[in-house]
Amino acid sequence: MSESVGPSPSLPDGDDAVARYAIQAAIIRAQAALLKRQEGMLRRVDLPGGVGLWSCRLRDEALDWSSNSFDIFGIPRGAALYRPRVLQMYEAASLKLLNVLRTKALSRLHSFEFDSEIVTPGGERRWLRTRAGIETRDGVPHRLFGTHQDVTADIARLAALHRSADLDPLTGLANRRAFERCFGEPEASGGLPTGALILIDLDGFKAINDVHGHVAGDACLKRAAARLARICKGADLVARLGGDEFAVLIPRPADPVALRALGTAIVAGLGRPFAHAGLLLKVGASVGIARAEADTTPGLFARADAALYAAKESGRNTAVLDHDGAERPRASRKPA
Repeated sequence: MSESVGPSPSLPDGDDAVARYAIQAAIIRAQAALLKRQEGMLRRVDLPGGVGLWSCRLRDEALDWSSNSFDIFGIPRGAALYRPRVLQMYEAASLKLLNVLRTKALSRLHSFEFDSEIVTPGGERRWLRTRAGIETRDGVPHRLFGTHQDVTADIARLAALHRSADLDPLTGLANRRAFERCFGEPEASGGLPTGALILIDLDGFKAINDVHGHVAGDACLKRAAARLARICKGADLVARLGGDEFAVLIPRPADPVALRALGTAIVAGLGRPFAHAGLLLKVGASVGIARAEADTTPGLFARADAALYAAKESGRNTAVLDHDGAERPRASRKPA
């Protein structure tokens, strides 16, 4: 009878060197344990760095874990392991992915690796990175084995980086990049189809910058952004496009009466003076609003931009709702 162990799961680039060595050591130890057929050996193995060993005998789904794997899953060390109960800890999407990858790996005798989200018995959400190899006997899969690694902190850092890439650093609103993605492909990005687009320019902002300096100008932008976010709290997205330009995406259905009221509220809210360094600073707001009808995305932006221009031409500090887009006083500024 012959016996072989499938290829070790590959290690992703960019992992910390210590983590890579720990994972490789874990796989080597797991391979040695399996080849020697020393059942229960893994329970006596401890590894540093939140890495645990595991194996699953395929004929009866019997699990064997190192102490660290118990800790990662939030299960008391030495507790009886029953695979169906362990699988109940996985979030639905993670469990589905696990089942797909496991089935493919066993049919092709390939190793696999994936990240999954679990909820521990204590209610704590964690992210795990699982690496798996296959032990075969006479070419038939006999056992899966590999490592579990707690990567909750790494996932949180990546999520924070992703969020920061979509945020304007000064105001904390969504930035132009986030706006363009959501505006261009609302359904693909998980949002609702846009019901209306509101474009806002601050009136009198340049004078604050010129007279009182950029510190006062930045304070003005931050205060305006906070007020705009509060006024438009039901919006799909509130973004700073750059400079003193802002945009708001309203979900469907977008009622014209409600849109006019919202435009009026934006003008009033952004027009209230605010204190800064002993000064009372004041800006206004010109607002252009366009409802989504049968427009393509560029058409909707063009109509909102034309309405914004009309608001400025009518004396500023006002909101204009564009109905049909028949008149466009200037060339539209499409999102860059």
